[in-house]
Amino acid sequence: GEFANFTASILAANGIKVLLSDESMPTPVVAQAIVEGRYAAGVNITASHNPAIDIGFKFSPDHGGAAPSDVTNNLGKRANEVREYKVMPLSEAINIGLVEFINRRKAYLTYLQRALPQAFEAIKEYVRTHPEFGVIADPMHGVAIDYFRDLFGEEGLGILKELLHSEPNPAFTTSDKMGAP
Repeated sequence: GEFANFTASILAANGIKVLLSDESMPTPVVAQAIVEGRYAAGVNITASHNPAIDIGFKFSPDHGGAAPSDVTNNLGKRANEVREYKVMPLSEAINIGLVEFINRRKAYLTYLQRALPQAFEAIKEYVRTHPEFGVIADPMHGVAIDYFRDLFGEEGLGILKELLHSEPNPAFTTSDKMGAP
């Protein structure tokens, strides 16, 4: 999105190499990418489960998990002290190799299968003996919609019966006014 592109433009203008997702990426995917890629850190632009107006940065250090509060407090303090900053046009940053677009969906789904082989085999075995078995998933209009579809759908485990609330909606609302907690 626009916020992610602008963030990449600022980081690139300061000489920081950026891997920018070509699609929205759930937080666990960002964490796994940081660890697998042995990156120094990652930034996830997210409102998490809050209203879309509360969008902000989720900073993760090299271990991929949440940064300690002393780190995030320091980042917030320093960000509030900034009075001017450099910005590089995104197209220029891409042309000189400071910003590269990536897509981690397939890599993340492969990671899950590697990390949980017994679980995947148990599900496949159960489905062989119980072909009526299926999953109804509810990504709540969030960024994991395609991950659910790929994991449980025909290209994955083949057990997806229904995908509820499967249209992206940053406000997490439905026609019945239900939203995220």
